[in-house]
Amino acid sequence: MFKQNTQYTYLFFLLLLCTVPSLALSTEYAVIVNSDSHVLPNEVMDNLKIKRLFLKEQRDWSSGVRAKPLDRKSDSVEHAVFLKIILDMSEAEFAAHWLTLKQKTGETPPRVVKRTRTLIRVVSKKKGAFAVIKASQAKSLGDAVKVIYEFSD
Repeated sequence: MFKQNTQYTYLFFLLLLCTVPSLALSTEYAVIVNSDSHVLPNEVMDNLKIKRLFLKEQRDWSSGVRAKPLDRKSDSVEHAVFLKIILDMSEAEFAAHWLTLKQKTGETPPRVVKRTRTLIRVVSKKKGAFAVIKASQAKSLGDAVKVIYEFSD
């Protein structure tokens, strides 16, 4: 009798795990920008605007400051999520975009920065620079960097 109840208990928990949506698996991300970029405080940021700036389809922030996107390593979670959620591209489409742009205009892909601490430092020093980090890492940014957009995976 005990074995049979144990089997039903396992089956119940297995079914429960399959039917209850995960509440804690989503991670928040933030797009950060150099504070001197003069991104207007009331300017509405969305996936499309960030995508256009990152892919260099739009060259300048609305304030006229040249946008300088920074990327993460291709094997990083931040890069993968940014590619999927904001850029809505596969890795192959991403590579093809930069190859085409290089051939047409000579534009190169954004500089890749491996470490988050280094990335924040680069964004803080380069006017117009922006990048994606985990939102939890954006809580202790200095005055030289600010969050302009947040999203989750």
